[in-house]
Amino acid sequence: ADQAARQGVPHFIYASSGSVYGLKDEDQVTEGLPLVPLSEYNKTKMVGERVLMSYADQMVVQIVRPATVCGLSQRMRLDVAVNLLTMQALTKGEITVLGGEQTRPNIHIDDITDLYLFLLDRPDVRGIYNAGFENISILKIAEMATQHAQAKIVIKPSNDPRSYRVNSDKLLATGFRPKKTVEDAIQEICHAYQAGQLKDEDRFHNLKWMQQSVLKRAA
Repeated sequence: ADQAARQGVPHFIYASSGSVYGLKDEDQVTEGLPLVPLSEYNKTKMVGERVLMSYADQMVVQIVRPATVCGLSQRMRLDVAVNLLTMQALTKGEITVLGGEQTRPNIHIDDITDLYLFLLDRPDVRGIYNAGFENISILKIAEMATQHAQAKIVIKPSNDPRSYRVNSDKLLATGFRPKKTVEDAIQEICHAYQAGQLKDEDRFHNLKWMQQSVLKRAA
């Protein structure tokens, strides 16, 4: 942020995370609620937000708190809820659901990229915005996946009851509208897999990829 300001960068969009809120009892998590990040990743996101906002008088600062991104992409992620459960259905014929009642907010990859383009064209839209449009339980996501890939659902106990729900009314008030859904994401993944264009590879799982590439090189 400091280098950007020094170099005269006029516009900075920061991809934060919807998980910076931590555990919340509220049904609607809005931008004004206090941040209680649980992981080191989300703590760094919170710090990044605060640093950038301190430069808001020197450049346009737009902070986006995305929900979990889903859908087909070149740099595929198969370790996030929608994509993970859909791939389990396709490759194993069985989806393992831990608990199931936990709610997760979601946003399609096409919508989050459209949002960044939308913000680039609107420097008057400043500040912090949630970006998530479908708060769905893990079990519901699994059930949606089985509508497109034949699979059974196995429910097991979970010691992680955390739920995340975000409200994006502030973003919608700017005129932005999402175009795709979780259902679209599931269909895209199924079609790509069935066409032989997508496989369950380690490089699509961040932890496995880091263990095999980054950490291996460091050793």
